[in-house]
Amino acid sequence: MLRVTIDIFSGRPNPTWIVGADQSAPILREIALHPGIVVDSSHEIGGLGYRRVILDQLDGRMVQEYGLPRAFAIADAATDCDTKGIEIAQKLIDGAALQGSSVGGPTGGGDAIMTADTRKFFSCQIGRATRPATMMPAPADELPPETMLPSLSSYETTPFEADPWNDPTHIRCNNCYAYAANRRTDTFAQPGRASGREPASFTFEEIMEAAVNDGAVDAANGANATEAPRYLVALFIWPGHDYHWYRLHSDGSWGHKPGTKPVRTVDNVGTSILDPRVCSRADYSDFCGFLIIPKQCRIR
Repeated sequence: MLRVTIDIFSGRPNPTWIVGADQSAPILREIALHPGIVVDSSHEIGGLGYRRVILDQLDGRMVQEYGLPRAFAIADAATDCDTKGIEIAQKLIDGAALQGSSVGGPTGGGDAIMTADTRKFFSCQIGRATRPATMMPAPADELPPETMLPSLSSYETTPFEADPWNDPTHIRCNNCYAYAANRRTDTFAQPGRASGREPASFTFEEIMEAAVNDGAVDAANGANATEAPRYLVALFIWPGHDYHWYRLHSDGSWGHKPGTKPVRTVDNVGTSILDPRVCSRADYSDFCGFLIIPKQCRIR
């Protein structure tokens, strides 16, 4: 058997499903005939948007039979992606049972299922593996008209520290929301989960309301967040699919954690983030606003 994971999201858990032995055997046989498409899944790659398809072999006998690593990746957008890897990844998507494979609800509850639309969406993303979306940064003079940052008295900052987040014990259990709140919950925290009011969809209104229910405050009203530390964060939406958060550091840089990947202070084209509104964010196109996450905010 194979566990298939599409490494694509930042806020919500990545979609994953199980492929039975009868279906996985010909897939593994084909991969074994093209070993050049196999990528080491332990090598962490960052960035937002589609990254790769990860395959975990759940049957030790198949590991021995096909001579492939127990866990590996194909259709990797960070490499010179082979068309054969994309072709096999598409087969896995096409073979996922409609109405039978959980791909995670808006906040990862597992209540959503594979539909024709979700299959089409994932296939489209995999098809872009040879030309991943980068969304080039916008010129600084195209900034929205509102003031960049609220009053300095409204929030606190900390230095950028990667090690606590990139520790192997914690890296896969925390996401961009946990990093924004500077709380390593190890629960893959979701907006609204702590308050029992999780969003029903990936829209600006739903995600913002869920965060506010947890205790986040619109930065324009930052004075209402009285309990320090209070972190200044920025929220973006991949409309209909996911969300992503950034947090301001004491040196003026903005850091973020793309899903299960390492924390970073650079965008999708490797440029330092001095303003998240004009950095390269792949498909996370919609700026929702600046918020303050104070100490009293609950996340889980």
